[in-house]
Amino acid sequence: MASTPRNAAVGLLSGVLLCLCPVPVSAQDTGAAMDMTGMGIYAMEDAMMEAAGARVASAGPSLRRQFAAPPAARPAPVASLPYRVDPGVRQKVVRIFLDNGPKDPGYVAEVKQYVASGRVFREFAGIAPRFGFRTGDAVDAYAFYLMVQWGLANDYRPDPTRAQVAGVRAQAARALAPMAGSLGSSAARQEFADTLIAQGVLMAAAHGYAVKQGDTATLRKLASYARRGGAKVFDMDPTRLALVNTGFRPR
Repeated sequence: MASTPRNAAVGLLSGVLLCLCPVPVSAQDTGAAMDMTGMGIYAMEDAMMEAAGARVASAGPSLRRQFAAPPAARPAPVASLPYRVDPGVRQKVVRIFLDNGPKDPGYVAEVKQYVASGRVFREFAGIAPRFGFRTGDAVDAYAFYLMVQWGLANDYRPDPTRAQVAGVRAQAARALAPMAGSLGSSAARQEFADTLIAQGVLMAAAHGYAVKQGDTATLRKLASYARRGGAKVFDMDPTRLALVNTGFRPR
């Protein structure tokens, strides 16, 4: 698994996606690096991670039930849950971040800088094809978030293979099958996907920045957050899962 060269002229989060590599700050990058030292996600208590985890858990998907059920008893996967971007829905997602995060002015300013501006979504759209993710699909957003949560919890740094991503996406598609009805509209799918993408990109950037700085204390803190949030998202402890070509499997 080849990692992104440090001096490659790539997007800000290319190589950081899924918490896998340090943030590559290219000399040709026109924007400043996402300096997560001031980001609320970097030093938040638990509200944001817990809220994101609860949103997914309350919707009903469970990987644990997939692992426990015999193949014949597992639900048929949803092929896709596409949506068209509505600016009004995106503003609702911004409110979710503001309502669940710290109330200090610095956090509010950075949510506006990274989320309200659309930057996190542009970064994801720019690098998703490299890993085999599709944009505009709630299934792919959920698969991305699963990999981010698992990556933080396990402090995982290698690049994933496209086969591993495809395996996780297939598991995500099966996990979301029971809640396809509640994600029947484009707006519902976008709200679900945007929340996961924004949180996932920021989490990945926080992890990558901490790795780059050699900040082991923050890495431990992020891992702790991800284990708690991941327990809701996966319906089990994500550190008990391994990533293989067919997706996640119990260790």
